Amino acid sequence: MSEWNWTETVAGREVLGVLATLDPTAAGTIERCRKLADPETVRRALALTEARRRARGKIDDADALLLDRTGVEQSTSTDVARYKARRFRALGIDRVVDLCTGIGGDAIGFALEGITPVLVDLNPARLESARHNVAHFLGADPPIDLADVASLPYPDVPFHFDPDRRPQGKRTWRYLDILPGPETFDARIATGQPGALKLGPGVDFEDLPAGEYEVIQRGRGLVQVVVWIGPLAEVPRRATWLDGDTIHSFSGEPESLPIGAPAAFLHIVEPAIERLDLLGTLARTHGLHAAHGHSGFLLGDQAAESPWLHPMPLLATLPARIEDVRRWLKEHDGGVVKVRARGGDDGSAWEKSLRGKGAARFTVHLTREGKKRRAWIT
Repeated sequence: MSEWNWTETVAGREVLGVLATLDPTAAGTIERCRKLADPETVRRALALTEARRRARGKIDDADALLLDRTGVEQSTSTDVARYKARRFRALGIDRVVDLCTGIGGDAIGFALEGITPVLVDLNPARLESARHNVAHFLGADPPIDLADVASLPYPDVPFHFDPDRRPQGKRTWRYLDILPGPETFDARIATGQPGALKLGPGVDFEDLPAGEYEVIQRGRGLVQVVVWIGPLAEVPRRATWLDGDTIHSFSGEPESLPIGAPAAFLHIVEPAIERLDLLGTLARTHGLHAAHGHSGFLLGDQAAESPWLHPMPLLATLPARIEDVRRWLKEHDGGVVKVRARGGDDGSAWEKSLRGKGAARFTVHLTREGKKRRAWIT
């Protein structure tokens, strides 16, 4: 019996309808559902309703899809999936095998960009949900294959590979611990087909296969690292930021970070740049420097113009002693204070201690270089 057949029964549809219009956590709602269907159908309907709630804002048209909570957590958002699909489409690729497809998050992106995805997974329930979800956007059932990707299905088709990064139930950031393991991806590379490997944003680059390393940032959060293979690999490293409807990109190779003295402007840097070790590259591009190798921000005599940089006048640099910082803030009518801490300091504790009664708003940036701790005020 299909894992999802219950959604097509009269009882299943009625329960889903109730949960869509009433508070699914209310005791009265659940009691009403239990009068319409058996306990197992109600349980499944509650799980699907919760998964759809979590997917809103991440996966397009989530309320029409078959989802589970873990699948939603591991899936690619529709905007990121479409961005990746456009990179395949730019090479004229019109068919991609989506290995370990899950609930079909990436496959939806391919479908929306005019590429036919072949869905491959070893989990029947996930494969069925992915088929339904992609068909919702494609207008027709996509090709599916219940298969172990280690058997190298569709070796002559460009590929997207999304291995399990929680093989023992706990998230791993090591490429060597993914499942299926690196040997499966190596075999896929050996086919000579262009492709992409999706990994978590915290993966260690040291063990990764050769290719273009792209960190994708969505809003203010890092969402994934993609290793692009073959002709899809265009540059050594690329930071991509999906900022609403705007896509920013910065690419290059890691360069040494220029070090210098405090300057007129402090620049906050978007996280994808630092994650890729492109801070030095960005600094040299804009004539900036850092206070030291791990300050996390850049300094310059002028405010640099870049979507990756957020300049603000540097008002003071003090020893990171709370009494000194508090005195400065009081002298300058400090009220609301935000603290950005690096090097082990507790920013929330500093914020509570530094809160004043004045009208001005300040940000205190705490850094640590060996035993030397400094507070940079903007």
